[in-house]
Amino acid sequence: IMIHTSQTGGYLLAGFRYWWLLIPAGLSITLLAGSFYLVGRALDQVVNPRLRQR
Repeated sequence: IMIHTSQTGGYLLAGFRYWWLLIPAGLSITLLAGSFYLVGRALDQVVNPRLRQR
């Protein structure tokens, strides 16, 4: 919702005057994607027998 509001309202063209609309939403998406990546890597090491180490 925050990213949609900033795009439709033209706040992206205003520069960093309205940074509070973009930074929290972008940071949340980045952290969520990073956490999914790390969980996927951990599950791959557990499930994939070729990656298991003794």
